[in-house]
Amino acid sequence: MPFNHHYFFPVDIEEIIKSSKNGIVLFSFGSQVDISVIPEDLKLNIFNAFSKFPEIEFLIKYTQNQSETYDIVNNYRNIHPFDWMDQTSILSHPKLLAFITHGGRNSLAEAISAGVPTISIPLFADQHYNSAIFNYRKIGIAMELQELSEDKIVKALKTVINDKE
Repeated sequence: MPFNHHYFFPVDIEEIIKSSKNGIVLFSFGSQVDISVIPEDLKLNIFNAFSKFPEIEFLIKYTQNQSETYDIVNNYRNIHPFDWMDQTSILSHPKLLAFITHGGRNSLAEAISAGVPTISIPLFADQHYNSAIFNYRKIGIAMELQELSEDKIVKALKTVINDKE
């Protein structure tokens, strides 16, 4: 059952959520891992895939000192980087369409609790196992980091956004 609480967001995040035409997607690798670990070409594949959904707003967590990521993201109208977001509030928001995560135990538990379709991109440790379970149980899609192409990301997003099972 989804969390039942009020949504309190910083003004900038709240405005993005309110103004989103067809919803939002959260992209976060949790509090311990930053998207800087993703090679530049794969980051571009991800961001280019996001741009194929112009009516959806993508909230991404990044560390402020990752200025190169911030500079790249500024080239995309529907991608919004933040160094901190209240993940549980966003996951339980009715406008959230999907969650892209590293597959950490806490993030996946929060996604399950909120009933959010998930795309998991495991990086290390238990994340591969957690992602495989999500894939097996059909409550998410697991993708390998090295195999992230723009087309595969678009296909995965379409699947989790449109599949109402």
